[in-house]
Amino acid sequence: MASFRARLNALYRHVRTPTYAQLEASAARSGRKLARSTTGTLLTGSGRPRWDTVETFVTACRHHANTRRLSIPEAKFDLTAWREDYERTGNSPRSTGQDPDIPAVPADHVVPRQLPLPVSAFVGRVTELDVLDDSLTVPAPMVVIGGAGGIGKTSLALHWAHRNADRFPDGHLFVDLHGFSPDSRPLNPQSAVRGFLTALGVSPERVPADADAQAALYRSEIAGKRMLILLDNAASTDQVVPLLPGTTTCCVLVTSRNKLAALIDRYGARHLQLDTLHPDEAHALLTRRLGSARVAAEPHATGDLIRLCGYYPFALAIMARHAHTRPHIPLSEFVAELGDLGLAALDNEDPTASLPTVLSWSLRGLSTEQHTVFALLSITPGVDIGLPAAASLTGLPVQRTRDTLRVLEDASLLDRHAHGRYAMHDLIRDYATAAARRMDDRTRDAALRRVVDFYIHTALAGLRFLAPAHARQIRLEPPAAGTHLHPIPDAEAALAWFNTEHLNLLAADLLERVLATIGPHDPSREVLLVALVRVLFRLTRNPEAQARQALTASTDPARTEELRQLLAAIVYRNGRRDEAIRTLTESTVDDLVPEAWRQRRKSLLAHLRRDVSDVDEAEVDAKAEYAEAVRDGDDYLAAHALQTRWLVDSIRRDHEAALRHVDAAIAMVRGSPELADKHVNLLDNRLFTLQNLDRIADADATLRTAAALVTDHRLPVGPQVSAAVHHYWTGRWDDALLELRTITEDGPAITYSGLMDAGPEGLLLHGVSALIAGRRDDRATVAANLDAAEKYSLITESARENCDFLLVARAVAAMQRGDALGALTELAPVLDPAYAEMMLRHQWLPDVVRLALEVHDTERVDEALAVAEMEAARERVPARAQAALHRCQALITGDPEPALTAVSHYRSVGRSVELASALAEAATLLAKRDLPRDAAVAYEEAMRSFASLGAHWDMARTVAHMSRLGISEPKATAPPDRPSPGGA
Repeated sequence: MASFRARLNALYRHVRTPTYAQLEASAARSGRKLARSTTGTLLTGSGRPRWDTVETFVTACRHHANTRRLSIPEAKFDLTAWREDYERTGNSPRSTGQDPDIPAVPADHVVPRQLPLPVSAFVGRVTELDVLDDSLTVPAPMVVIGGAGGIGKTSLALHWAHRNADRFPDGHLFVDLHGFSPDSRPLNPQSAVRGFLTALGVSPERVPADADAQAALYRSEIAGKRMLILLDNAASTDQVVPLLPGTTTCCVLVTSRNKLAALIDRYGARHLQLDTLHPDEAHALLTRRLGSARVAAEPHATGDLIRLCGYYPFALAIMARHAHTRPHIPLSEFVAELGDLGLAALDNEDPTASLPTVLSWSLRGLSTEQHTVFALLSITPGVDIGLPAAASLTGLPVQRTRDTLRVLEDASLLDRHAHGRYAMHDLIRDYATAAARRMDDRTRDAALRRVVDFYIHTALAGLRFLAPAHARQIRLEPPAAGTHLHPIPDAEAALAWFNTEHLNLLAADLLERVLATIGPHDPSREVLLVALVRVLFRLTRNPEAQARQALTASTDPARTEELRQLLAAIVYRNGRRDEAIRTLTESTVDDLVPEAWRQRRKSLLAHLRRDVSDVDEAEVDAKAEYAEAVRDGDDYLAAHALQTRWLVDSIRRDHEAALRHVDAAIAMVRGSPELADKHVNLLDNRLFTLQNLDRIADADATLRTAAALVTDHRLPVGPQVSAAVHHYWTGRWDDALLELRTITEDGPAITYSGLMDAGPEGLLLHGVSALIAGRRDDRATVAANLDAAEKYSLITESARENCDFLLVARAVAAMQRGDALGALTELAPVLDPAYAEMMLRHQWLPDVVRLALEVHDTERVDEALAVAEMEAARERVPARAQAALHRCQALITGDPEPALTAVSHYRSVGRSVELASALAEAATLLAKRDLPRDAAVAYEEAMRSFASLGAHWDMARTVAHMSRLGISEPKATAPPDRPSPGGA
């Protein structure tokens, strides 16, 4: 039976290991039923399956291969041959039936089976397993699995080896070369050769004394055989070469923390570098170790534990062990312990169960200088470092620094990213930080001073091109000896350097360290203190105390005004509007302050005074403000008053009236260079209104006008986020992502000349990015954006109005985990009209209804329908809200006609994203009404639309729905292989 099951697994691999859900769907299209659990038992169980199960499985594999146009010989699916082989399994419990591709092994042949037990809780690594599978398509396959200590190299190798054991009928050889282990001496390769000869049945008297002769005998013994040779924990190429076969029929797997460059250069080995786990893989690992009930009981603690472990497999395994052996302690306590102790929480007396000890083994063989560089890299501010900064940090020549970084990279202690950037994993950095603390204080402080000098002097060189007036205010001491400044020849080079280094330059800890290195009377101190306040503010921290300190110490009128406005913005963000207004009005602007800062104060004050909590009162006030501004000839305040009326009309959903007011405001500021930033802001408002009126072409034209205005006036603030939202709904997802990639935390994400909270724009930035990634089934990107969005609060009304994409992205992530109820909970604010007046909640209501129906929450269904009816009734010109109501009604009643009405609307106005979703809903409802042809037509168009978006998750979800209703997947739009979607 084992050989027959091996044939089943071989067939499964031939069809590219589809998910069990995909096989279930393929079986359904063939008129058969194949439960996912049945497939799992068939491939991994021990008993004899029923023939009809085998027949269904083979048929499903054939259908899957055909729909994906895989070039697999038809003989692989020959049911007659399968039945004959199956019958042989019943004749003898020890059948020797063999895959015809694998030759039989002679009875007197010694077959070593040396593979150790695989890791029982192995999860994920789908891409890496595919790479290993692909390696078998070439002669003499050899793969070096690299990565840091504890990253899971041996686990991956053993999992793959056991999964493919049947492909090597002549046996499996395994040796731990102890390159990185408690024993400081790596295993002599001659000892490994002798061990292999013994395993191959070679008697001791046949083994020659000479090492080269032993290696030659070993190669002779395995010549022509199909064997797997797993060389674990290699320290160097010299350890590996004597153990390589001389035949092309063997497969060699090597694991090592080092790159083993000679194996790649001389023997054509393929290098497979392991990184940390994807977030969903890390979650699966904890679930496998601790059980789904315990993980589900504390979802937030589970997420925090995963993040604190940095998605590092060994760290997760250690924390899972702590939790598993203490089942009555909440996971939140382990999170607190890990947060307090850091790397010390992952230590243990047993060196093989201690992450710090495992990491320490990677440093063996490094020189003293390389040890020092490793430690110093941990004290650099920011997320990564370039070569010139690293050379300044170390005080070494640039070429020597480059060579040292390459050694650390080859030892998997450092990662090299694009554009010559180097970074450490957080846990490795923590280990290096502990080493840095043990260094001589003078050495560490001198290194820090050099790298600080590198950043501030290079930044000043760039500012001389980009902001010469600002640069002239700064006076610095000469850089410390050993500092390697980056040359800045022109403005273009300056901009490129700032774009590359902005995360490091804006790190608050860097500025604090710079301030610590200069004296109290240094003329640059005030400038840097203001910069620190702005950085902390933009990082969504609360630098109110620092802002007050800097304001007290300021001697420059312009700088004082900037600080006062910053303080007002900080106080406003802390929920104290009246105090923020007083901060600006209790003082007058100094006559020496430039006009630009006067204009900014007027802008900020107008924004702070705007209050639309009572729209009727706000409308009356705006009319009065407009009349007063016109009398005074103040175009800015007149436009601002009209903008308030636009806001009032938008809240009322009277978008045509809103458009009239914003167009009037635009007419007032058009042609005034000093009001160009206000002009762009108003165009952003106009884009929002045109979107709601379904005037897509006009919205595109407005975007082009705004972009040209930003270019013509060299404005720092552009409509990138609004453009991304527009492109999302019109189906140009790649354009949306391109817009978002141009945004930095101190750039267009900040409004009001950098004085207002970046939160609303940041929430949209990460929300749109996460939602696109979720629908494209890129779960690592989803997790990264959801994590990044955590730093933004939802305190202000503006933040709540812009959080809807983020809420939906979180819901999609929950659905992909199979947690439909959790997804519905994430969307709760969408159903609360008081949560944020300007939120366009109608665009998400069909998703809420669909989820509520899935979990049988009739109360939530009724609530969503009521909100949809309210939004549609408020819409003066029937458009998006009306279409959303049609979809909700269709889902609730089961009548496809309202869904088809929405389809017609979306198609006519050019809303491809909503069109695809409405078509999928219509296809499902038509199939349930026993209208298979109409359902198939809608289904095919939906799949084409999803395919054009790259929405792999939507495609897989739609296929699963329709297959359950007996509708075959359109062949021309079959999605690429993807993991099975979680949830419906």
